[in-house]
Amino acid sequence: MYYKFTCNMTCTGKGYVEADSLEDAKQKILTGCYDDIYDETDHKIAEIVAIEKDDCEQ
Repeated sequence: MYYKFTCNMTCTGKGYVEADSLEDAKQKILTGCYDDIYDETDHKIAEIVAIEKDDCEQ
């Protein structure tokens, strides 16, 4: 039996950024300069918003 659901997720990002200064590092993170960002993201389900039986056969 399958159940389809919608959920809210929390996300925590950690990583390193190569930059010339603290201000430069903040700008690169905020603008998503991924050539200089090495990151790891952890997603966790915080709340199930909706869930219902799915009648599809897989």
